[in-house]
Amino acid sequence: MMDAAEYFADEEPDQIRAAYGITADTPDAALLAIARAIEQDEEAELSGVDEYVSSLRDGARDVERAGLQEVSAEIHRLIRNQRALMRRIALWGD
Repeated sequence: MMDAAEYFADEEPDQIRAAYGITADTPDAALLAIARAIEQDEEAELSGVDEYVSSLRDGARDVERAGLQEVSAEIHRLIRNQRALMRRIALWGD
């Protein structure tokens, strides 16, 4: 029996996510169904499939979290710029 993470190690996680429809929003029940499908689809007898598909979803969630952090940082930068411009314009006294 081979560990699922080892079995898929040479493939890009994004490709596997796409192939099985795993996203950051995939619910636990759907992950279990995907795990059973992988067990049936693959030629090798695999262990740790439930954990592997959960890790794929976790990876997708990590990408979303990183995107949120980038957007938040950009928003903070823009707010600082807005405040600086407002202070400058207020000094004009128009």
